[in-house]
Amino acid sequence: MEQHVAKGIPKVKDKLVTLNIQVFDGTKHVVQAYEGESLLLALKRNLVPIGHACNGGDLNVPYTENMQDNTSWGPSCSECQIVVGEPWFKHLRSMGEHEKARLLRTPTNFVTPESRLACCLVVEKWMNGIQFSVPHTEESRPIGTEGPFEHGENRIHRF
Repeated sequence: MEQHVAKGIPKVKDKLVTLNIQVFDGTKHVVQAYEGESLLLALKRNLVPIGHACNGGDLNVPYTENMQDNTSWGPSCSECQIVVGEPWFKHLRSMGEHEKARLLRTPTNFVTPESRLACCLVVEKWMNGIQFSVPHTEESRPIGTEGPFEHGENRIHRF
């Protein structure tokens, strides 16, 4: 008896990407994400503690998609900030204007040149094994970092 084999249908295991995350309290997570989903969605689905008040800023057109029109606000918070490890950071797609504006206006001093917003990154196959950290959540920030704040040397200084 001949067995029927479907052609052209991807297997789930071919779409899985392994992510290595260290959160603000030092806890390490190894989670599986699906190629093509936003990094924020993957972290939320795997219960990694990360802030996400605006969920990317637009419920109709996620910020990871190409904007359909210029009326989208994109991300409106910077709670899902991550810091990407040096070997991988240079391979990320360039930062969009909405993401850049959010990071420059974030009211904490946790922003580094390798900071990105998880809602603005799409999980890609090359990210298998990527290492990044979640520097804080809204609840873990030190008292007094809500603002007003100064733009010091620890702020983003290169794009």
